[in-house]
Amino acid sequence: MRIRHILVIAMAMIGVSAMAQTEELNVVFNRPGYANGTGVLSKKSLAFETGIGFGEDKSFMINTSTLRYGLLNRLEVLGTITFTKGDGMSDLGLGAEFQLLDEETSPISVSVQGRYVSDLGNSSRAGVFSLNLGRSINDVFSLTANYGYDVNKDWDNCHHAILNASFGINDKLGVFGEFIEDIVVKGDNYSNLNFGVNYMLNERMQVDCSYARHLDQYHSWDVEIGFAWLIK
Repeated sequence: MRIRHILVIAMAMIGVSAMAQTEELNVVFNRPGYANGTGVLSKKSLAFETGIGFGEDKSFMINTSTLRYGLLNRLEVLGTITFTKGDGMSDLGLGAEFQLLDEETSPISVSVQGRYVSDLGNSSRAGVFSLNLGRSINDVFSLTANYGYDVNKDWDNCHHAILNASFGINDKLGVFGEFIEDIVVKGDNYSNLNFGVNYMLNERMQVDCSYARHLDQYHSWDVEIGFAWLIK
């Protein structure tokens, strides 16, 4: 593994997040961006998140749509589904996230997430695991870091390292930037930059837009618009 990749993972492991939230309703969205936040929904809360992506290669997909439910105060369960133009329903996942530490009792917040994902088109299966770290630097700026590992049945396993910086402009509007490094165990490595903005329509609903630049040999890009809703 190259030194650059080791440094990226190290940054992610010591880095620290901001998901749009209000204390009264415990609004904790995992949009926009690729990073997983460390917050989980309160017990019996239900949320839905989805996005539509457009690629430079004229590709179109309904990016991973997620239904999340607060099973316990520190544990949520989630189901995911992805649709791709031409393929229809391509990925179906089921998982859970557990919050180990929060910033009220610890210098950083920490959560772990695990998901089982099935590629229905190719009958492929994978286990997706993520360690998530977060810290609010002040009232408006925070950092999130993820280290993830995909255990795949039919293709190479992959490490993921993500460092996300979020800035709240006001109570409704926020912006973010993140760096993503995918390290394929027996293949090529991929780096991405992602930038975006999110806006709270009301205390339960959020819209967002993001732009991703892929730092590979093709330097391709894609744009995504999304929506998140705390149903109850």
